Amino acid sequence: MKQKDKACKNFNIALTMINKGHKSSDNYVEYFHEIYPQQIEKAIAKNCNSKL
Repeated sequence: MKQKDKACKNFNIALTMINKGHKSSDNYVEYFHEIYPQQIEKAIAKNCNSKL
């Protein structure tokens, strides 16, 4: 969608929020398609100029 800078910014925001513990969690509900920090880190490394 040609908005690489915005995407990289949002990847970093998402990673920061997950690392701070802001994540949906419920002991009784399984979340499908859950995003893990490793997936975000991989996307940043692949698509963004900045290093982690």
